Amino acid sequence: MLGYDTTYVGKDGATVLLPRGHVITRDDVERLKNSGVYFVWVEGNEESSDLMYEWEIAETVARAVAGENTYVRPARQGSAWIMSSINGVLRLIPAA
Repeated sequence: MLGYDTTYVGKDGATVLLPRGHVITRDDVERLKNSGVYFVWVEGNEESSDLMYEWEIAETVARAVAGENTYVRPARQGSAWIMSSINGVLRLIPAA
């Protein structure tokens, strides 16, 4: 099973070629190669390792840096939204 979404970028923009969890077939190998994908990550025994999927990493990092009055919403392609739960001015304070 494919461990992540593979995308194809063409004239009309990006589209998902094969979704995460898709069982790769012989026909898929040619589709992947034709789109420039020669290496893939397949799902295996991730539960027994410290590997994280990119979407999980984005949410974990966002939760670690989010402060008071914020919450985290998942986004697409390995990103996350840090949202304010109140109206006001956002003040960023660099870490020492």
